[in-house]
Parts: sequence; structure tokens; C-alpha cells
Amino acid sequence: MGVPVCACARASASVCVQSDAEQLFANNPFKLAMIRSKLPDGCVTTAYRCGPFVDLCRGPHLPNTGYAAHARTRVMNTRAAA
Repeated sequence: MGVPVCACARASASVCVQSDAEQLFANNPFKLAMIRSKLPDGCVTTAYRCGPFVDLCRGPHLPNTGYAAHARTRVMNTRAAA
């Protein structure tokens, strides 16, 4: 099921160059492949951290995770109706 996230946790952004992103995702072959194939030399990317979760993202898409609770409820209801 995953680890529950605090109802209103904020994500923090880190701007990083390719070598920093590769170190951050050293144990994730999929992310490494994306970084190496899609990030041109000399460019930067952003990684967002929310609790223990870290991911590459252009975000932020929501001010905090409190807004995601409503979207999750809709997705769960849609699945139940199918």
C-alpha cells in the first residue's frame, strides 16, 4: 500500500545538474536511463522530495499533499464503479 504521507506535507525542490541527479537516483536504473537520455549536457533538472519520497518532476503541481486527498478519492470511486 505504501507509506501514508502527512495530510498537508509540502514538497521541497532541488535543482540539480546531471551528475547530481545520477547520484540521487544511483539505485534506480529506470531513472538513470531517463536522466542520461533526456537531460542534455550542461542542463539542470528538478527533483522534489516529500518525506522519504524523491522523484524527478517539473512541478510543483499542488501547494501541499492535502489537495491530493480529493483526487485520490475520485480515482478510488471511479475504480469501484467500473
